Amino acid sequence: MLLKHWAVIVSFICISTQFDILPSSPKTYKFVQTADGQEDNNLHIMVNHLTTTTSSKKNNHNIYDFFNKHIHMCKSTVKSIEQAKENLGSILLGDRIYELPYTQDNEIVFGVDKSCQKICSSTISTEDANFINNLIVDNYQYQWFIDDLPLGSHYTIQKSHSDEQPEDYYSNSFGVGIYDVENEKSEFYKKPLIFNHFDIVVEYSKYGVAKNEKIKDNTEYVVVATHITPFSIKRNDYKSSKNGKKNYCSFTGHPKELLLDKQTDIVYTISIKYIENNTVPYKDRWDKYLALQKMIISNDWKNILVLLCVNLILSLATYKLVMWNMNKYKRQNAVEKTLDMEFDDDHGWKLLLGDIYRQPGKLSLLCTLVGSGIHTLATALIISFMGASGILPVGNRGLLATASILVFSLLPFITSFTSMKLYLLYEGRLFKRNMTLNCCLVPLFTFGLLLSTNISNVVKLPSHIHSPSVIPLKVLIAFIPMWLILYVPSALLGSVLAKKTTRSDKQPRKVNKIQRLIPPQPFFSKMIFLCILVSALPFSSVFLIIKHTFGNDILISGLIPKEQYILLSVSLIVVAYNCFIMGVIITYSLLIFENWKWCWKAFMTLFIGMFGYTFVYGCFIIDAYHNIVKYLALGLLLGLICGSFSFLGGIVCVKKMFSEKGHTSDRLV
Repeated sequence: MLLKHWAVIVSFICISTQFDILPSSPKTYKFVQTADGQEDNNLHIMVNHLTTTTSSKKNNHNIYDFFNKHIHMCKSTVKSIEQAKENLGSILLGDRIYELPYTQDNEIVFGVDKSCQKICSSTISTEDANFINNLIVDNYQYQWFIDDLPLGSHYTIQKSHSDEQPEDYYSNSFGVGIYDVENEKSEFYKKPLIFNHFDIVVEYSKYGVAKNEKIKDNTEYVVVATHITPFSIKRNDYKSSKNGKKNYCSFTGHPKELLLDKQTDIVYTISIKYIENNTVPYKDRWDKYLALQKMIISNDWKNILVLLCVNLILSLATYKLVMWNMNKYKRQNAVEKTLDMEFDDDHGWKLLLGDIYRQPGKLSLLCTLVGSGIHTLATALIISFMGASGILPVGNRGLLATASILVFSLLPFITSFTSMKLYLLYEGRLFKRNMTLNCCLVPLFTFGLLLSTNISNVVKLPSHIHSPSVIPLKVLIAFIPMWLILYVPSALLGSVLAKKTTRSDKQPRKVNKIQRLIPPQPFFSKMIFLCILVSALPFSSVFLIIKHTFGNDILISGLIPKEQYILLSVSLIVVAYNCFIMGVIITYSLLIFENWKWCWKAFMTLFIGMFGYTFVYGCFIIDAYHNIVKYLALGLLLGLICGSFSFLGGIVCVKKMFSEKGHTSDRLV
């Protein structure tokens, strides 16, 4: 059976690497200008917030609005600032996209080069100069876009084999300035230098040539790549030239420093150059932006697969060992039974028959948490399949988060169905309480987490009330109708189906009226010890994926190759399987020591352990403290998945151990 499951996974990997769904029709441009179509032929540069992914030394905030008053990027003098339309996930992740004032005020016609055009000028105070210098030191990045393609630096990636040709790579952002910490002999060693000139290269190729071969003047073009080269340039003082144009581009050959003892005047300029590149088809235009991520995955692909295989072998061997010990214990007790012993219920874990089926405390909460963990895993696997098959287009910012929210909102019947089945398994009677928790627990907790994060950002940063990290109130309110229209009906449907499909004609199970006292437990059965020891194996299956997927902002930018979705889905399946085996081991160990209160311990051990490993690894090894919310949420999700499958493993363990007791254990299906 296990081989069949893995055959399906391998087949999915092979098929998904060949299958792709092409994106919708691209935006096309022409060199021939018409009076009615000239606006559609204009190029627009969009800008997003400033952010950093490195450890912040000078700032306690990792995201700033592009038009923050302390950064001094001047606004349009002709039109008011209008925020671009964004999807729900993009807003939640902090995107605040506007048009660059230069392209908003001027007509940038496709194919017409621009040389050293002024964006804006400003006077920076000493306090703001210190603030911008801190941004440069902390490697804050601009995020600009042309035709949805990010503007970043151009690099050359050298392959691992020397005989392979190097590959071009375009990053998805560029720095606010340069901070040299390597060349000690430089005059500007450890001096922040601000970028104030931007050379932009737009690569384009022909589109639809086959159907327009005879009408060459109407040939359409698409943008296939964009990259930028920023410069820090100290300019000469302003002088009027003979033709009356402002002399913004009289360079001196020295970089620009922001002064800390007096105000600094600065002028931002831009140049745009168009290059035809017919070697890159439109559908492959994201390859250069994914080159680095693909190289990282290819280098770690074997390591991850070996790690996953080792985890599977270890967990399977452990499971077989536990089953062997369990069966051996049963046979031994059956052989040692004498005529003086009417029952074989008085040895070891068999003493627990009268208490093993007792309802755990807070049964509705436990059942809802287990159902939510399975619901979360199903959502992650569906999103991974959509990404691997090409349904989620590359580079669409926030689309991954939006799709995750919608899929999660459409599948709560998984939570309610599983929860109600488990609730009826333990003969719960408060059905309305269970249904209410299924409808409200996860949505209210998530809403409370978003609200508390918002309040924390507002209170902690009073001077940055308009920071992109603060979610608008209208967006938070939009979750209420989504919850009422999508989540609640699906959750109620799952509860009703579970109740209707559960048989109620079975005999009651044997449960003693007086609870059996639990003997003193060994030190290694303590919660802290179990969390550290037991959670290590499941976490080892996913820590590399966390580093490559969540350590950077590729989830926000949407720059995720299909191979990474495949690795993510396979890792989650292995983690769930490992946690299932760990649940069997935890439950078996507790029952051996006559501890019948295994339910919450099996769940909480993996929940707390995976949460702790993920949170510590993310905040203190991968990223700085300012990403605490990201790893808090990720740790909770992984902990919920692991705790749920650990509990299911405990149920299987109990069924296996007490299967000889006839109909009293048949209820554990």
